[in-house]
Amino acid sequence: MRPVIQLESIKGKYSGAGSGFFNPSYEAEQILKGANYATIFAYLFRRFGMPLRGWDDHKELTRYTLSTQWEGVYLTINPNPSGLFCSFGYLLSEKVNKRVWAVVTKPHSEKQKVFKLWLLKNKHEPFLDPEQHGKRIPKELSRQVFNQWCKLHPEYKNVKETEEEMLLFWKHQREVKDLLWKKCFKGVRFKNSYDPVLGRDKFPAGSYLARINNALVGTISDLLRPVYVRDVPINACGLYNGDLKNYPAHKDSGIGLVQLIKLSHNEK
Repeated sequence: MRPVIQLESIKGKYSGAGSGFFNPSYEAEQILKGANYATIFAYLFRRFGMPLRGWDDHKELTRYTLSTQWEGVYLTINPNPSGLFCSFGYLLSEKVNKRVWAVVTKPHSEKQKVFKLWLLKNKHEPFLDPEQHGKRIPKELSRQVFNQWCKLHPEYKNVKETEEEMLLFWKHQREVKDLLWKKCFKGVRFKNSYDPVLGRDKFPAGSYLARINNALVGTISDLLRPVYVRDVPINACGLYNGDLKNYPAHKDSGIGLVQLIKLSHNEK
């Protein structure tokens, strides 16, 4: 296994979040029992040294970006006084992110194709969603559908394209789509392209998403590895009183007095 390291810069395009496809903060709450922003910061500082990816005087105390066993998948940590639930995030390379999107949206995309064919077959009036897979619909296209909709619905005859009226229009569009979706799929309610993820138990075992989540979980679990402040072992949860045999000393983990003795002994 590759050692966990802090990254100063990442090549290429990356995208990520605190939670979305994956929720590392949820995983951290299950793994790092008793941890808080102070114990996490002290541990990260001792193990990885100065944070290499910035902080500010308002929102972020600091930020560490750590490697995982999966190339293109990184764990971000921003120790937050509000709690672990908003202290962890992830970054995915463009390549990994595209495949994740494809996996997540595939079932919904297939249903959308069936739905569009059903609409054509049954000659239903046009409508649009205000969002499609995270991309805004062009204003020109929205206006075309809005104008056509007004012709079909007398109640919209004197409506102007103000923000308030357009919001009502989009609300009406959603309601219509929901009703038509139910007719098409016989009572199956319309769902978004993906649902928020709550934990690794939500992923099918061995799936692409499960393997990426396991990589993030692996790095979070590695924060239980103790480092030393002189002869006192600590991990991300605070003082460590467990069996040190489970975590062999190595030079990347912050050197303390006891660890120096162990390393010297091992090198002889």
